[in-house]
This record gives sequence, C-alpha cells and structure tokens, in this order.
Amino acid sequence: MQRRGALAMTLGALIAVTGFMGLGVMATRAAVELPVRDLKITFSKSAREEFVAQIKKFADEHDFEIRVSQSTPDPEDTLVQMWRADAKMLAVHVRDASTQDLRYDVGIYTNGEQPLSMTAVDQLVDGLRLSVKPLPSATFTIMK
Repeated sequence: MQRRGALAMTLGALIAVTGFMGLGVMATRAAVELPVRDLKITFSKSAREEFVAQIKKFADEHDFEIRVSQSTPDPEDTLVQMWRADAKMLAVHVRDASTQDLRYDVGIYTNGEQPLSMTAVDQLVDGLRLSVKPLPSATFTIMK
C-alpha cells in the first residue's frame, strides 16, 4: 500500500509540474534559446570529411570547444556542437530532397545571460563562410 501511495504522489507531482508548463513557463525559456543567426550550408556529398576538418579548424580559430558526432547510423548525419563563453553554435545535417548535395543548418546562439554582440556574430558568420568556401559546390546562405 505504501508503494502505491508513493507512486500516486509521484504521478500527481508530475501532472502538477507539467500542468504549469502550459502556463508559459516553457515559453519563457524557449525565447532565450532562439538563434540570433540562422545559416544554411550546402556542399558536395564527397566533401563531408573535408567539411568536418574545416569546421574543426574554424572552432580552433574562434576559440570554441567542439563536439562532432554521428546522430544516426548514416555517416552523413553529422551533428556539430560548439561553445565558448559568449556563444554556442549548432550545425545539423538536414535531409533535403531538392538537392543532391549535403545540407547543414547552422544556428548561432547566445551562451549565458549576456547578449552576444552583433559584431561577434558577424565575425563568426564571416569566419564560417571562409571556412566552407573551399568545399566543392559550396553555398552559404544567411537565413536570419
């Protein structure tokens, strides 16, 4: 009986907490995590390894810690996470039927409570553009 009571209390607490999420608690947090700049990068499928090498070089040049991982068994599904004191960047493989090339969406985010300066954002965008420019069939688009 005590076990059922504890389970019922836990379930009740979970329902109460998730009920508060509908009141805007999550909306406040989500607004902080929106990217300050969205980018789209496409390049030839044969250049995936070169892309990873270039993104690691970019991270080193701009003082980012970096983590590159494969998000599915498909080796094309590469996920890149970069972070430093003022900024975070996330590059995600996006399946795009409209192109034979690989497409990665990149978001630049504020890391912490201080806003990321637009000068710093522009420097990151320019640095990333230069890093991927040598890739075969590379395109670089600023979405936001």
